[in-house]
Amino acid sequence: MKQLWKYRFEFCIALSGVLLLGSLLFPTTMPEELYVLLLILFLVSIVLLKLNGINNYLKKKIQKGGRIL
Repeated sequence: MKQLWKYRFEFCIALSGVLLLGSLLFPTTMPEELYVLLLILFLVSIVLLKLNGINNYLKKKIQKGGRIL
């Protein structure tokens, strides 16, 4: 369970991607604005995941006493 909790953010991104893909492949009566909103939220979550990885890398680098640049 601890291992699943570790990858909760990646799981949420994958799930939102599947929902977005499913809604695009099987169109319903949803307004187009909701599709755009789903796409924006999906892309923002990927950017946040990348920024989190960069933040963790820099924290480890600073804790080791290494230079950042």
